[in-house]
Amino acid sequence: MQAVVLLTFVRRNGGGFQCIPEVYQNLDLWLERYAWREDFDFFNPGLNHWKTTQIEGKAADVILWSTKLPHGTAPNLSKRPRAAFFVTMQPPADYENLRESMKTWWLTKRAPTHWRGMPGQVDPEPGAPAVLSELALKLIGVLPW
Repeated sequence: MQAVVLLTFVRRNGGGFQCIPEVYQNLDLWLERYAWREDFDFFNPGLNHWKTTQIEGKAADVILWSTKLPHGTAPNLSKRPRAAFFVTMQPPADYENLRESMKTWWLTKRAPTHWRGMPGQVDPEPGAPAVLSELALKLIGVLPW
């Protein structure tokens, strides 16, 4: 699951969350045609001909969706900046490897492998690692529960 917590009001042209919910009208067909291909390109999945739905929201609204839903951030065509906080959640099926990866990403300031090379992604990010709360350190596995 993923979520975005809006920190500012976001109108439809304000660079907010967009998705293609119509894929669920025939999910099996969509998965077969796009997502299960050997040559599937995560960053260019071939969905440009689909119409996106942009979601408006007020500050403090939370938008929650399955990672299986084609989604992204719409271009911000307004004169107002958009501020948001993104959250990703997943079951701890392979928690030990995930915990080690999260610690490494935090300490090295590097994005997960599938995000590296994206336009605007500095690798590694400049500056010191983020200062994390005790809860955050527990969530990424630095501190025990």
